[in-house]
Amino acid sequence: MLVGSGTIACDCLNEIVRYVNGSNIHVMEIVESSLSFLKEQCKKNSVEYIPCLRENILEHFMRYTKEGEILIISANNEYIFPAELVKQENVTIINFHYSLLPAYRGVNIPTWVIYNEEKYTGVTWHYATDQIDHGKIIAQKEIEITESTTAFDIVRKGMKIGNILFVDFIKELLNGEKMGYDVEYSVDSKLFRKSILPQGGVLDLTDTAHNIQKLLRAYDYHGSNVIPPLKTKIKDQLWQVVRYEIREQKDTELPEMDFMENDLIVNKDGGKIHIVLRKV
Repeated sequence: MLVGSGTIACDCLNEIVRYVNGSNIHVMEIVESSLSFLKEQCKKNSVEYIPCLRENILEHFMRYTKEGEILIISANNEYIFPAELVKQENVTIINFHYSLLPAYRGVNIPTWVIYNEEKYTGVTWHYATDQIDHGKIIAQKEIEITESTTAFDIVRKGMKIGNILFVDFIKELLNGEKMGYDVEYSVDSKLFRKSILPQGGVLDLTDTAHNIQKLLRAYDYHGSNVIPPLKTKIKDQLWQVVRYEIREQKDTELPEMDFMENDLIVNKDGGKIHIVLRKV
C-alpha cells in the first residue's frame, strides 16, 4: 500500500510497479484538491486509487490488514499512524521524512531548518513506530543549506534524493530482507507541530535585513499552500507577502523603507529586498 501525494509518491509508485503486479497495489491519498497527479499515475499503471478523508483513512487501512502481510509506504504524507495499526504483527510501515532523523521530528521542517540557520538538513526513510518520526533508519542523505536556499528548494531536492534512496532499497525490502539501524531518540527531543510557525507567521520589518531575508526564504514554498502565507503590518494594516526579490547591493538613493501601493522596498544593512504585498 502507498499513502501520500506529490512527486515522490508518484515516483515511488513507478518503482513499485516494476516488482509488484498492479492488482496487488493499493494507493491512498488524503484528498484536499480536485487535481491529483497520483490519481493519474495510478490510472496509467492500472493501480487502485482510493481518495480518503482524514477521518476515515484508518478504516481503509484496517480493511486491508486482514489480507495477510502488508507493507505501507508513506511518502509525503502527514497522516499519523495510530498504535492500533502500527503494532499489528502483519503490518510494516516505512515513512519518508524531511530531516536527518533523529533531529527535527514533526512537520514544516524545511521552514524550521532555514529559520534556525542550520548548515545542513536532509531526508530520511525509516520504519514507523507508534511515536511520531521514530524508528530504525533505512536510508538518509544530507542536503546543504546556503544563504539563498528556500523551503521549496529543500522540498524539491528532498523529493529527488528520497526517490534515489527508495530505488536503492525497495527491491530488497519487498523481498523480505531485514534492513535499517537504530539511532538514539532523546526523550525530550522537540516535535515540530503544524500549529506553530517561526515568529507566528509575522514578518517584523524593524528586524535586520538578514533576519527578514531568512524568514522570507523559510516561508517560500513557491506559491504552494504548505503553510499559511507570511504576513506583516504597515501602519495598522495587515498585509500578506505575495512574492519577493532579494538583491545584494543596497540602493543608496532610497530610504531604509519605501512603501507605495502594494510594493515595499526594504533597503538596509547592505542589501535591498523588494516585497510585493496584498491586503488581508
